[in-house]
Amino acid sequence: MRHLGIQPHLFTALCAIATLGVPALSGCSSRPAPIERADVDVGALADAWIARLDGDGSATLNKNELAEIAAVEQSMGSYDQDGNGQVTAEEIVARLESEVFNPRLAFMQYKCIVQQNGKPIANAEVQFTPIDELTGKLPIAKGTSNAQGLVQPVVSPDDLPKNAPNLPGFMVPGIYVISVAAPSSGSPSTTVEISPGAIQQGVPVVSLPAK
Repeated sequence: MRHLGIQPHLFTALCAIATLGVPALSGCSSRPAPIERADVDVGALADAWIARLDGDGSATLNKNELAEIAAVEQSMGSYDQDGNGQVTAEEIVARLESEVFNPRLAFMQYKCIVQQNGKPIANAEVQFTPIDELTGKLPIAKGTSNAQGLVQPVVSPDDLPKNAPNLPGFMVPGIYVISVAAPSSGSPSTTVEISPGAIQQGVPVVSLPAK
């Protein structure tokens, strides 16, 4: 499992991802209309990350500089294509275009199981908020865990992409801050990448502190 932890293994949100593929172009009239994709300029996003996080003036980002975006830092191997320990704007764009904002994928199924000390936690409130650079580009999603700890995030109907199904457990791919508020556990947060590529790294485990 891939850990996106804040504190080790005391309070975890286990996230399982599946995908719903969406054609890039509309087909014949008998097919459902394609879901509108998020309008994200990945080049501008890469430039913004480097401008904000590049502390040594190298015009690249190393693992320490990426720590603020935990989802990217922990997936650095997928961004750092030449393996030199530095991520360039071009490498960021390549990853985002091929996986996170792939033109053939507009909506994804995302489910979480919230646990504490290996046991499911009910009534935990989970919120997925786009990182600052994606505010206004991606919708917020929210969900509350059931007795089995299962959370199916929901996007407000007013914020759904055009032609997207109004179903629980579906989100727009992207980079989000995930925050979990549960009884007696505070409200810590970290970032998570919601993309098909995340599946290849194993089921994400967001470790949160317990009181």
